[in-house]
Amino acid sequence: MGARLSLVATSLVLLQAKTHWELTVNENRLDCFSNAETDPDSTEYSYDMCCSHLHGPEGLASCWDKAGSYTYDKCCLLAPWNDNDKYLPLYRTHTLRVYWSRNGNRRILKVRQTMAPTPQDRVSNAWVSGLLWTGGFQLLRWFQCHADLSPSSWKGRRYIEFGVGIGAAAMAAILNGAHVTLVDAHMNEALSLNMLDFPFEVRRHIKVCEMNWTQPLEKSLRMLRLCTGFDDLRYDIIASGVSEYAPGHLFRLMYAVGEPHSRVLLAPGMSMERYKRFFWRIAKRYFETTTLWRDGGMTSTHKSDWSQACDTTLGCPLVQLSGRRDQISKQASPWAPIDLGWACDREDFNMMTIQTAPTLGEGAEMPL
Repeated sequence: MGARLSLVATSLVLLQAKTHWELTVNENRLDCFSNAETDPDSTEYSYDMCCSHLHGPEGLASCWDKAGSYTYDKCCLLAPWNDNDKYLPLYRTHTLRVYWSRNGNRRILKVRQTMAPTPQDRVSNAWVSGLLWTGGFQLLRWFQCHADLSPSSWKGRRYIEFGVGIGAAAMAAILNGAHVTLVDAHMNEALSLNMLDFPFEVRRHIKVCEMNWTQPLEKSLRMLRLCTGFDDLRYDIIASGVSEYAPGHLFRLMYAVGEPHSRVLLAPGMSMERYKRFFWRIAKRYFETTTLWRDGGMTSTHKSDWSQACDTTLGCPLVQLSGRRDQISKQASPWAPIDLGWACDREDFNMMTIQTAPTLGEGAEMPL
């Protein structure tokens, strides 16, 4: 397998210890499945092939080298030390394992997917919601550091996400202590299974609503009230990893469910130049301030074939909208974003330790 795999960074430092090992990663990552980049349909040494539990609890043994440079633990997680997320969506993987670490607490998030049907079976777009896409993973990683907000901005706060898909980012929001409302045009079994990993005390704060927001605003709000049972549809945190979908309807709806202090957190999956050209004028009608956070190696989204609109150097920055307007503005404002630098820019964010870590629902930290 050595001929098929390469380390993209010589700065990868491996520190051995009795019970764990650490990887100090700068801006480059372990490239475990480089052949998949040139041949996406290949099943030889791909994530889907090597990491499948059909071959045993540690995947396909022939994929891993004796030197330990490539192992199941290193290569079969979506983790900061590898670039597996550039292959998203992983169409043929039923359960993704996502590494989560914060303040010394480490765990594995078991994220189910609804495996994509064959092209002949794709009679509608409903199957799309059953996969983890780049935007959802980028939000999940950003939420790991509370999206550069204070922890108190999440604990017990009301969170709504549009285009939730399988709920990967929502799982991170729940771990941050938020009470969540999850909205998607097409519900899927994977979302239900992912939410069931949380105990009842947490699940009672989860609302799931099947709704397409490409309809008149009042109808969307009426459907949300019926689904959630809330008379007052006001949320502290509003998020979306699919803000490119029907933005005219989406931004108006996000405005309608917001408050003056609300934060809108977006993973647009595009360069800031493209965001400015196509979506900024819509967003500025509803929110005064646009804050940019650069994805400085937090994910590999700029390498993903799905995110071809990303900048080759800066990748796909994250966007925070704030300053909800008292009235919807009809006047164009100058493009003047606040650039606050790197998202989750703290010394230990990309220095991770692999050790025996509980899976969510099996001893993981739970917000109550």
